[in-house]
Amino acid sequence: MFTEKSAIFAQKSYSLMTAKPADIQKEDFASIGTTTMLKGIAILIIIAHHVGVNGYFCSYFNPLGGIGVAMFLFLSGYGLSESYKINKLHHFWKKKFLRIIIPYLLWIPLYHIAMHYSILGSPQHLEIIPRFWFIEYLLIMYAAFYFLFPLKRGLAITSILLMSVALFFICNNLRAEQCFSFWAGVLFSLYKSYFEKNRNKLPIYAISLFLIGFIALVLKQQVEYLGFDHESIVMKSINLLVKFPIGASLIFFFLNINANHVKWLIVIGGLSYELYLSHIPFFMLIGKRVEYLILFIIQSAVLAYILGAASKSVNKAISKYV
Repeated sequence: MFTEKSAIFAQKSYSLMTAKPADIQKEDFASIGTTTMLKGIAILIIIAHHVGVNGYFCSYFNPLGGIGVAMFLFLSGYGLSESYKINKLHHFWKKKFLRIIIPYLLWIPLYHIAMHYSILGSPQHLEIIPRFWFIEYLLIMYAAFYFLFPLKRGLAITSILLMSVALFFICNNLRAEQCFSFWAGVLFSLYKSYFEKNRNKLPIYAISLFLIGFIALVLKQQVEYLGFDHESIVMKSINLLVKFPIGASLIFFFLNINANHVKWLIVIGGLSYELYLSHIPFFMLIGKRVEYLILFIIQSAVLAYILGAASKSVNKAISKYV
Protein backbone atom coordinates (compact mmCIF):
# COMPACT_ATOMS: atom_id res chain seq x y z
CA MET A 1 0.00 0.00 0.00
CA PHE A 2 2.41 2.65 1.21
CA THR A 3 5.80 1.92 -0.30
CA GLU A 4 8.86 4.17 -0.19
CA LYS A 5 8.41 4.74 -3.92
CA SER A 6 4.91 6.13 -3.41
CA ALA A 7 6.27 8.44 -0.72
CA ILE A 8 8.79 9.87 -3.18
CA PHE A 9 6.10 10.10 -5.81
CA ALA A 10 3.85 12.01 -3.41
CA GLN A 11 6.52 14.68 -3.09
CA LYS A 12 6.44 15.20 -6.87
CA SER A 13 2.65 15.13 -7.20
CA TYR A 14 2.05 18.84 -6.80
CA SER A 15 4.58 19.83 -9.45
CA LEU A 16 3.03 17.20 -11.70
CA MET A 17 -0.34 18.97 -11.43
CA THR A 18 1.06 22.02 -13.22
CA ALA A 19 3.25 20.18 -15.73
CA LYS A 20 2.58 20.59 -19.42
CA PRO A 21 1.62 17.47 -21.41
CA ALA A 22 4.85 17.70 -23.41
CA ASP A 23 6.86 17.54 -20.19
CA ILE A 24 5.31 14.28 -19.07
CA GLN A 25 6.64 11.04 -20.47
CA LYS A 26 4.38 8.17 -21.42
CA GLU A 27 3.58 5.89 -18.51
CA ASP A 28 5.00 2.37 -18.43
CA PHE A 29 2.77 -0.58 -17.61
CA ALA A 30 1.77 -0.64 -13.91
CA SER A 31 4.18 2.22 -13.22
CA ILE A 32 4.48 4.19 -10.00
CA GLY A 33 2.22 6.84 -11.51
CA THR A 34 -0.48 4.30 -12.34
CA THR A 35 -0.35 2.58 -8.96
CA THR A 36 -0.43 5.95 -7.16
CA MET A 37 -3.53 6.84 -9.19
CA LEU A 38 -5.08 3.52 -8.15
CA LYS A 39 -4.38 4.33 -4.50
CA GLY A 40 -6.23 7.58 -5.04
CA ILE A 41 -9.24 5.62 -6.29
CA ALA A 42 -8.96 3.19 -3.37
CA ILE A 43 -8.91 5.87 -0.65
CA LEU A 44 -11.90 7.63 -2.22
CA ILE A 45 -13.78 4.31 -2.19
CA ILE A 46 -12.94 3.79 1.49
CA ILE A 47 -14.02 7.31 2.44
CA ALA A 48 -17.28 6.84 0.51
CA HIS A 49 -17.86 3.64 2.49
CA HIS A 50 -17.27 5.29 5.85
CA VAL A 51 -19.50 8.23 5.00
CA GLY A 52 -22.16 5.86 3.66
CA VAL A 53 -22.37 3.49 6.61
CA ASN A 54 -22.47 6.48 8.93
CA GLY A 55 -25.91 7.22 7.55
CA TYR A 56 -25.40 9.95 4.99
CA PHE A 57 -25.96 7.78 1.93
CA CYS A 58 -27.28 4.23 2.26
CA SER A 59 -26.30 0.67 3.14
CA TYR A 60 -25.42 -0.10 -0.49
CA PHE A 61 -22.05 1.58 0.16
CA ASN A 62 -21.22 -1.05 2.78
CA PRO A 63 -19.01 -3.36 0.60
CA LEU A 64 -16.89 -0.45 -0.65
CA GLY A 65 -14.61 -0.30 2.38
CA GLY A 66 -13.34 -3.85 1.99
CA ILE A 67 -13.00 -3.38 -1.77
CA GLY A 68 -10.79 -0.32 -1.25
CA VAL A 69 -8.70 -2.14 1.35
CA ALA A 70 -8.26 -5.08 -1.04
CA MET A 71 -6.96 -2.65 -3.65
CA PHE A 72 -4.50 -1.12 -1.18
CA LEU A 73 -3.18 -4.49 -0.06
CA PHE A 74 -2.85 -5.71 -3.66
CA LEU A 75 -0.93 -2.56 -4.63
CA SER A 76 1.23 -2.80 -1.51
CA GLY A 77 2.22 -6.38 -2.29
CA TYR A 78 2.92 -5.41 -5.88
CA GLY A 79 5.03 -2.41 -4.89
CA LEU A 80 7.01 -4.38 -2.33
CA SER A 81 7.80 -7.13 -4.84
CA GLU A 82 8.82 -4.58 -7.47
CA SER A 83 11.12 -2.89 -4.97
CA TYR A 84 12.60 -6.27 -4.00
CA LYS A 85 13.60 -6.88 -7.62
CA ILE A 86 15.89 -3.84 -7.42
CA ASN A 87 16.84 -3.35 -3.76
CA LYS A 88 16.28 -6.80 -2.24
CA LEU A 89 15.79 -6.20 1.52
CA HIS A 90 18.20 -3.29 1.75
CA HIS A 91 16.97 -0.82 4.43
CA PHE A 92 13.66 -2.69 4.43
CA TRP A 93 12.52 -1.82 7.97
CA LYS A 94 13.98 1.66 7.89
CA LYS A 95 11.79 2.51 4.90
CA LYS A 96 8.70 1.01 6.51
CA PHE A 97 9.40 2.88 9.77
CA LEU A 98 9.71 6.20 7.97
CA ARG A 99 6.66 5.68 5.77
CA ILE A 100 4.25 3.94 8.17
CA ILE A 101 5.24 4.56 11.78
CA ILE A 102 6.46 8.17 11.63
CA PRO A 103 3.23 9.54 10.08
CA TYR A 104 1.18 7.60 12.63
CA LEU A 105 3.21 8.97 15.55
CA LEU A 106 2.87 12.49 14.15
CA TRP A 107 -0.85 11.98 13.63
CA ILE A 108 -1.58 11.36 17.33
CA PRO A 109 -0.78 14.92 18.55
CA LEU A 110 -2.30 16.41 15.39
CA TYR A 111 -5.43 14.38 16.06
CA HIS A 112 -5.73 15.75 19.60
CA ILE A 113 -5.41 19.29 18.30
CA ALA A 114 -8.05 18.57 15.66
CA MET A 115 -10.35 17.10 18.34
CA HIS A 116 -10.44 20.42 20.18
CA TYR A 117 -10.75 22.64 17.12
CA SER A 118 -12.71 20.40 14.75
CA ILE A 119 -15.05 22.27 12.41
CA LEU A 120 -17.46 19.33 12.68
CA GLY A 121 -18.63 20.09 16.19
CA SER A 122 -17.76 18.45 19.50
CA PRO A 123 -15.93 15.12 19.05
CA GLN A 124 -16.06 14.21 22.75
CA HIS A 125 -16.84 10.55 22.12
CA LEU A 126 -13.75 9.93 19.95
CA GLU A 127 -10.94 7.66 21.15
CA ILE A 128 -8.00 9.16 23.01
CA ILE A 129 -5.64 7.23 20.72
CA PRO A 130 -7.32 6.21 17.45
CA ARG A 131 -6.79 2.59 16.45
CA PHE A 132 -6.16 1.54 12.86
CA TRP A 133 -6.49 -2.21 12.33
CA PHE A 134 -5.17 -1.87 8.79
CA ILE A 135 -1.74 -0.64 9.94
CA GLU A 136 -1.36 -3.65 12.21
CA TYR A 137 -2.46 -6.00 9.43
CA LEU A 138 -0.14 -4.36 6.89
CA LEU A 139 2.87 -4.69 9.20
CA ILE A 140 2.09 -8.41 9.59
CA MET A 141 2.16 -8.73 5.78
CA TYR A 142 5.46 -6.85 5.64
CA ALA A 143 7.00 -9.13 8.27
CA ALA A 144 5.79 -12.22 6.40
CA PHE A 145 7.25 -10.88 3.16
CA TYR A 146 10.57 -10.11 4.86
CA PHE A 147 10.98 -13.62 6.28
CA LEU A 148 9.25 -15.78 3.65
CA PHE A 149 9.80 -14.17 0.27
CA PRO A 150 13.61 -14.62 0.11
CA LEU A 151 13.20 -18.40 0.53
CA LYS A 152 13.40 -20.73 -2.45
CA ARG A 153 10.46 -20.02 -4.74
CA GLY A 154 8.51 -23.24 -4.07
CA LEU A 155 9.00 -23.07 -0.31
CA ALA A 156 8.15 -19.35 -0.24
CA ILE A 157 4.89 -19.81 -2.16
CA THR A 158 3.87 -22.79 -0.01
CA SER A 159 4.64 -20.91 3.21
CA ILE A 160 2.74 -17.83 2.05
CA LEU A 161 -0.27 -19.94 1.04
CA LEU A 162 -0.33 -21.72 4.39
CA MET A 163 -0.09 -18.40 6.23
CA SER A 164 -2.96 -16.93 4.21
CA VAL A 165 -5.18 -19.92 4.93
CA ALA A 166 -4.28 -19.74 8.63
CA LEU A 167 -5.18 -16.05 8.73
CA PHE A 168 -8.51 -16.83 7.12
CA PHE A 169 -9.47 -19.23 9.91
CA ILE A 170 -7.84 -17.40 12.82
CA CYS A 171 -8.70 -13.76 12.13
CA ASN A 172 -12.05 -12.03 12.37
CA ASN A 173 -14.11 -11.33 9.27
CA LEU A 174 -12.60 -7.89 8.64
CA ARG A 175 -9.11 -9.36 8.32
CA ALA A 176 -10.00 -12.82 6.97
CA GLU A 177 -11.62 -11.40 3.84
CA GLN A 178 -8.26 -9.81 2.94
CA CYS A 179 -6.04 -12.86 3.49
CA PHE A 180 -5.09 -13.22 -0.20
CA SER A 181 -5.14 -9.56 -1.36
CA PHE A 182 -1.53 -8.66 -0.49
CA TRP A 183 -0.08 -11.87 -1.94
CA ALA A 184 -2.11 -11.50 -5.12
CA GLY A 185 -0.26 -8.23 -5.68
CA VAL A 186 3.06 -10.02 -5.15
CA LEU A 187 2.09 -12.66 -7.72
CA PHE A 188 1.01 -9.94 -10.15
CA SER A 189 4.51 -8.48 -9.84
CA LEU A 190 6.17 -11.86 -10.40
CA TYR A 191 4.11 -12.40 -13.57
CA LYS A 192 4.08 -8.77 -14.65
CA SER A 193 5.59 -9.52 -18.05
CA TYR A 194 2.70 -11.88 -18.85
CA PHE A 195 0.08 -9.28 -17.97
CA GLU A 196 1.95 -6.62 -19.89
CA LYS A 197 2.09 -8.78 -23.03
CA ASN A 198 -1.62 -9.52 -22.62
CA ARG A 199 -2.74 -6.08 -21.50
CA ASN A 200 -5.47 -6.12 -24.15
CA LYS A 201 -7.09 -8.92 -22.12
CA LEU A 202 -7.17 -6.90 -18.90
CA PRO A 203 -10.75 -5.66 -19.49
CA ILE A 204 -11.85 -9.29 -19.87
CA TYR A 205 -10.13 -10.19 -16.60
CA ALA A 206 -11.74 -7.15 -14.97
CA ILE A 207 -15.24 -8.08 -16.13
CA SER A 208 -14.80 -11.72 -15.08
CA LEU A 209 -13.59 -10.78 -11.60
CA PHE A 210 -16.35 -8.21 -11.20
CA LEU A 211 -18.99 -10.81 -12.08
CA ILE A 212 -17.58 -13.18 -9.45
CA GLY A 213 -17.77 -10.42 -6.85
CA PHE A 214 -21.26 -9.35 -7.91
CA ILE A 215 -22.62 -12.91 -7.78
CA ALA A 216 -21.04 -13.36 -4.33
CA LEU A 217 -22.64 -10.08 -3.21
CA VAL A 218 -26.07 -11.28 -4.31
CA LEU A 219 -25.46 -14.60 -2.55
CA LYS A 220 -24.39 -12.74 0.59
CA GLN A 221 -27.82 -11.14 0.88
CA GLN A 222 -29.43 -14.59 0.84
CA VAL A 223 -26.99 -16.04 3.37
CA GLU A 224 -27.57 -13.11 5.73
CA TYR A 225 -31.31 -13.70 5.40
CA LEU A 226 -30.78 -17.31 6.48
CA GLY A 227 -29.18 -16.06 9.69
CA PHE A 228 -25.56 -17.16 9.33
CA ASP A 229 -23.27 -15.58 11.91
CA HIS A 230 -21.11 -12.72 10.61
CA GLU A 231 -17.94 -14.50 11.80
CA SER A 232 -18.86 -17.91 10.38
CA ILE A 233 -16.70 -19.61 7.76
CA VAL A 234 -19.54 -19.23 5.26
CA MET A 235 -19.75 -15.45 5.72
CA LYS A 236 -15.96 -15.08 5.70
CA SER A 237 -15.78 -16.99 2.41
CA ILE A 238 -18.52 -14.94 0.76
CA ASN A 239 -17.03 -11.64 1.92
CA LEU A 240 -13.66 -12.72 0.52
CA LEU A 241 -15.33 -13.52 -2.81
CA VAL A 242 -16.95 -10.08 -2.82
CA LYS A 243 -14.13 -7.78 -1.74
CA PHE A 244 -11.03 -9.20 -3.42
CA PRO A 245 -12.44 -9.96 -6.93
CA ILE A 246 -14.11 -6.54 -7.24
CA GLY A 247 -11.01 -4.78 -5.91
CA ALA A 248 -8.80 -6.65 -8.38
CA SER A 249 -11.26 -5.97 -11.20
CA LEU A 250 -10.98 -2.21 -10.60
CA ILE A 251 -7.19 -2.45 -10.68
CA PHE A 252 -7.20 -4.39 -13.96
CA PHE A 253 -9.74 -2.00 -15.47
CA PHE A 254 -7.73 1.15 -14.69
CA LEU A 255 -4.28 -0.27 -15.48
CA ASN A 256 -4.66 0.66 -19.15
CA ILE A 257 -5.57 4.26 -18.34
CA ASN A 258 -2.73 6.76 -18.63
CA ALA A 259 -2.30 8.17 -15.12
CA ASN A 260 -1.00 11.46 -16.52
CA HIS A 261 -4.52 12.22 -17.76
CA VAL A 262 -5.94 12.13 -14.20
CA LYS A 263 -3.28 14.02 -12.27
CA TRP A 264 -5.68 14.97 -9.48
CA LEU A 265 -5.98 11.27 -8.61
CA ILE A 266 -2.18 11.05 -8.45
CA VAL A 267 -2.16 13.85 -5.88
CA ILE A 268 -4.83 12.09 -3.81
CA GLY A 269 -3.00 8.76 -4.15
CA GLY A 270 0.26 10.36 -3.06
CA LEU A 271 -1.45 11.38 0.18
CA SER A 272 -3.57 8.24 0.51
CA TYR A 273 -1.99 7.10 3.79
CA GLU A 274 -2.33 10.57 5.31
CA LEU A 275 -5.96 10.73 4.14
CA TYR A 276 -6.58 7.32 5.65
CA LEU A 277 -5.28 8.50 9.03
CA SER A 278 -6.94 11.90 8.99
CA HIS A 279 -10.46 10.91 7.97
CA ILE A 280 -11.01 7.81 10.13
CA PRO A 281 -11.95 9.33 13.51
CA PHE A 282 -14.09 12.17 12.20
CA PHE A 283 -16.46 10.49 9.77
CA MET A 284 -18.61 9.51 12.75
CA LEU A 285 -19.47 13.18 13.28
CA ILE A 286 -21.07 13.72 9.88
CA GLY A 287 -24.46 12.13 10.43
CA LYS A 288 -26.86 13.12 7.65
CA ARG A 289 -25.94 16.79 7.48
CA VAL A 290 -24.77 18.00 4.08
CA GLU A 291 -22.79 20.89 5.53
CA TYR A 292 -20.93 18.50 7.84
CA LEU A 293 -20.05 16.32 4.86
CA ILE A 294 -18.50 19.32 3.09
CA LEU A 295 -16.64 20.36 6.25
CA PHE A 296 -15.45 16.78 6.74
CA ILE A 297 -13.93 16.71 3.24
CA ILE A 298 -12.19 20.05 3.79
CA GLN A 299 -10.87 19.08 7.23
CA SER A 300 -9.60 15.67 6.05
CA ALA A 301 -7.75 17.25 3.11
CA VAL A 302 -6.15 19.97 5.27
CA LEU A 303 -5.07 17.52 7.98
CA ALA A 304 -3.67 15.09 5.37
CA TYR A 305 -1.65 17.88 3.77
CA ILE A 306 -0.25 19.03 7.13
CA LEU A 307 0.56 15.45 8.13
CA GLY A 308 2.26 14.77 4.80
CA ALA A 309 4.41 17.91 5.04
CA ALA A 310 5.34 17.18 8.67
CA SER A 311 6.24 13.56 7.89
CA LYS A 312 8.40 14.64 4.97
CA SER A 313 10.35 17.06 7.17
CA VAL A 314 10.80 14.61 10.06
CA ASN A 315 11.82 11.76 7.74
CA LYS A 316 14.37 13.99 6.04
CA ALA A 317 15.92 14.81 9.42
CA ILE A 318 15.88 11.20 10.64
CA SER A 319 17.38 9.84 7.42
CA LYS A 320 20.61 11.73 8.17
CA TYR A 321 21.20 9.62 11.26
CA VAL A 322 19.57 6.25 10.47
